[in-house]
Amino acid sequence: MSTTSRKTLKAIKNERTYSEVLLNKKKAWENGRNPKITIATGLRKEGFKKVPANQLWGDPRTKWFYSQKREEKDDSLFPVKTNA
Repeated sequence: MSTTSRKTLKAIKNERTYSEVLLNKKKAWENGRNPKITIATGLRKEGFKKVPANQLWGDPRTKWFYSQKREEKDDSLFPVKTNA
């Protein structure tokens, strides 16, 4: 049981922006966890769908090289695929 009031915890959670939430999920994915990412389905009745990050971004063990420096990594959340 927490000693912090429920209203205070909700206020802290609601102050986070969408970009902060997405960056936290990206960091979790880089560390080998598999958070759920909410995406739009494009269908009007269904609206949004939660998918595992590994399904959306791939396996972090094959995408990231932990020996590289931070500047050399691709920090884009949704990599753009080219037809080249």
